[in-house]
Amino acid sequence: DTGRTAAEAAQAPVEHVPFVVDRTVEELLAAAQASHKELCRSVSICAKRLEIGKKDIVKRGISPDAFLQTAYQLAARRLFGKPVQTYESISTASFSHGRTDAVRPLTSPMDEFVRAFLAKDRPQPALRDMLDQAGRVHRKMCSNWKEGRGFDRHLYALKCLAAEKGVPVPRLFTLPAYQQWSRDLMSTSQLGTGSKSTLFPGFGPVTDVGIGVGYGIHKDESYVHVTARHAAKAEQFASDVDLFAHQLLGLLDGSSARL
Repeated sequence: DTGRTAAEAAQAPVEHVPFVVDRTVEELLAAAQASHKELCRSVSICAKRLEIGKKDIVKRGISPDAFLQTAYQLAARRLFGKPVQTYESISTASFSHGRTDAVRPLTSPMDEFVRAFLAKDRPQPALRDMLDQAGRVHRKMCSNWKEGRGFDRHLYALKCLAAEKGVPVPRLFTLPAYQQWSRDLMSTSQLGTGSKSTLFPGFGPVTDVGIGVGYGIHKDESYVHVTARHAAKAEQFASDVDLFAHQLLGLLDGSSARL
């Protein structure tokens, strides 16, 4: 404690703090730097601006987040050829020390809609009803999770406590179903919805074969920032999101929207 105020400390001259770095530290730093460069080299990024904004989506009677998450599910189904576990972060900041919980967008209504939309075997009124149902379920789930009714973080905390206290890990966490449930091939997060920006923030995939999807929804446009370990995978997904988003708008407007 120097007795200085924060303002005084901010104006104080910068002091040089020498570091003594021996050979062991140098080798560790070199290894960390090489690992970091390799990780950066292995991750491909594709950012795309969508000419669809909150205004366009809301006036058609669907939640903007549910709308984009539906486009992501359609694009992921085409990319992976199967349903994939999906993570979406949701804020719990209304609670003291609250941070996030995990919403799982691939609900049963969402999966049913994706299958029907891609199969081209349903009339448009039926598809519209299925999309509305998937959107309602998604919006309600997000609302409930914001109120602390989620379970993802709770289960993870129980797993960590078991390891910390040295007690046997509950059988639930060893089941193949839980292992598959906790392996997110698609990790998504809405990263800001403020004023338009030329910056498209994002993050890396959380699995080697997965994708990371950062996105923002603005009044007149949206953006999607996709990362993957393979450039073609990121580019295909971003392009398909744009394609499916416009097809979903067509469906909501009653025009031809299917592939």
